[in-house]
Amino acid sequence: MRAIRFFGWLVWLLLLGVVVTGCRTVQGAESNKVIPINLDELFPGNLQPLPNPRPPAGAQDKPERWIVFYRFDLTKGKEASEPIGAVVYRPDQGNGPSPINPHALDLPGREYLCEHSCSARLEDVVGDKQKELLIEDKFQGQLVRVSIFTWPKDGGPYEPLGHFWGDGGVTVEKDKVTVLRLLHDRSQLAWRYLYYPWKYPQGHSYYRPDQSLVEPYEAEIVPAYGLPDKPWESRYPEKVIIGFYYQVLAGQKGKNRKDPVGDYMSAEVWESLGKCEKPQCGCPWPRSQIKRVLIKQIGLPEEAHELFLPAGGGGEGSYRVQVPVQVVCESGKRRQWGAPMIWTLEKSGRYGFWKIIGVKPASQGE
Repeated sequence: MRAIRFFGWLVWLLLLGVVVTGCRTVQGAESNKVIPINLDELFPGNLQPLPNPRPPAGAQDKPERWIVFYRFDLTKGKEASEPIGAVVYRPDQGNGPSPINPHALDLPGREYLCEHSCSARLEDVVGDKQKELLIEDKFQGQLVRVSIFTWPKDGGPYEPLGHFWGDGGVTVEKDKVTVLRLLHDRSQLAWRYLYYPWKYPQGHSYYRPDQSLVEPYEAEIVPAYGLPDKPWESRYPEKVIIGFYYQVLAGQKGKNRKDPVGDYMSAEVWESLGKCEKPQCGCPWPRSQIKRVLIKQIGLPEEAHELFLPAGGGGEGSYRVQVPVQVVCESGKRRQWGAPMIWTLEKSGRYGFWKIIGVKPASQGE
């Protein structure tokens, strides 16, 4: 970044209106005027500035600022996958070498900001009533990486408040970030991470004092794109078990609600499990007290693990599979790990639906 700082005075002159031919454009935040500058002359040869610098979305307040994105680790023919960094040019009220100075947006560990489609916006997402600078990376229209920065009240440089990535998507809300990271398995599952910022006297941050990211408040395995409308008809037994935990063990209960247990198992099996009113279904409390279930571990059996049971008399036969699971259960304000369990499912014929036929503690073996 030192090479970029040498050009602070040059940027100031160019922003005042010096026209350079054959150049890219910078757009002011309030005036909305386009000022041509030659970015290629401002960056050393190992950095490639991207065209059309602009202020971050939502930048209606003074002082003006401009975001310049650039690619580095340049690889000929692989431009679409080169990492992207950013520099903010803004007035510093005499604190720097020129009236307008560059400020590199650096993350702990020198993490890059983007690698797909990079953009910037201002929004109050960390609870201090001050708009933070968000650098967002989108792939095929989905937010997959976000970095959060703040401009200190006593002046620069920009301070990082958090950096998150998830190939299944990232959602940023006020004082909350949710990340999905795909397991890339056959049943389209993902790890879901929920983060809350630490509260410091000087403000909130998603970084701890040692500049490492805070641990997630929650981590669970979820269907990456939501639970199917009829999870009991899924061809994947692991997704059937997730549906059972969501809809039966932690489902909404009431007189006018259909109990979906019959979609997952026979009445005889349900009775043999004591209707999950005892801890044999994987939670430490009765079903009637469970409000939520988080899947922490689940086996992902491939087709090769399905045991074929031939039928007598030339029938179609059936298939049987075992799915190991461990969950965390919530009851009111209580949250507790359940014992590891092994669920057994069976289906009639190759294209039948999986039905739960039993469960036992993993300590008893397969």
